[in-house]
Amino acid sequence: MDVGSDLALTLFPQGRVGVDSYLNFVHMVQPSNDTNTENAFNRDSLRVGAGATWRPGGGLFDWRLGYEFLYNYFEKAAFHSDNNYQNTVNMRGRWRFLPRTAVLYDGGYTRVTYANNVTQNDGDIVRSSIGLNGLVTSRLSLLGMVGWAGTFYGQRPGGTVPQQFDSITGQAELRWFITGGQDVMAAAPVGLSYASLGYTRDISNSYLGNFYQRDRGYAGVSYLLGGMFVTSLDVGIANLRFPESFFADGMQQHKAFSEQRFDARVFGEYRASSIVGINATVSYDQNITKVSIPTDEANLQNNRDPLAFARWQVFLGVRLFW
Repeated sequence: MDVGSDLALTLFPQGRVGVDSYLNFVHMVQPSNDTNTENAFNRDSLRVGAGATWRPGGGLFDWRLGYEFLYNYFEKAAFHSDNNYQNTVNMRGRWRFLPRTAVLYDGGYTRVTYANNVTQNDGDIVRSSIGLNGLVTSRLSLLGMVGWAGTFYGQRPGGTVPQQFDSITGQAELRWFITGGQDVMAAAPVGLSYASLGYTRDISNSYLGNFYQRDRGYAGVSYLLGGMFVTSLDVGIANLRFPESFFADGMQQHKAFSEQRFDARVFGEYRASSIVGINATVSYDQNITKVSIPTDEANLQNNRDPLAFARWQVFLGVRLFW
């Protein structure tokens, strides 16, 4: 059973200087196709962060500087070498020069450190992007972000020279508001029904090799009914690219490869009151690949973990607002 909780606190959300903080915990079940390592990747993640936002000029400009700490703990002793903590400093800015149009900036620096550095490399991830989000018509909005990301993984003793990511990242999204009209032209059209179509390109830290690159196209629709029911449907398909991976002694585990993933999610929430929301989420994801990764250096052909999978997940939750 997966379990998650999230707590967020914002002070002076409309003030010249505001402060926010958050704390969340997730217990994630992630089994393996290798019968010798059942439930190999079950792990617990603890994330805590805080930030301060500066809003001069009546809120037309805002800039947030924040810090986040993330700790990932693998429950199986055989994978304790993957336990890691990440320190991130991030910045986010927005300048609104029209009622519903703004220039955006997002950037950050992350230091990844493995508690028991046996197979993985410690390293740094730097990313920065700038873009525009705004209405094209009274119903149609466009989000466009373009940036650059780079990794700087170090070489552990006895290991091979790590591969690095150094390329363009970005996001493009078209959003069509079902209601349209003056509701969209308002300063903050929160809760409006919409349909969206988009694409993202980014990177993430990985436990197979140092990182993976993801290119994902997606579509979704969200509908608010009577101010009490919120429903949404999201689907996407992504291409993930992994660099070559190695065993602890430097022997190649697998050459670079790509895999495709399909995902779909249905979400529904009933707003029982102004402070309580009861929700349910059903998600499905499938990894489409023929790649299998050897898990035993002494027996490369027989002890392998096929990466293809299909997974259903169901979540029930409650949200409280103050």
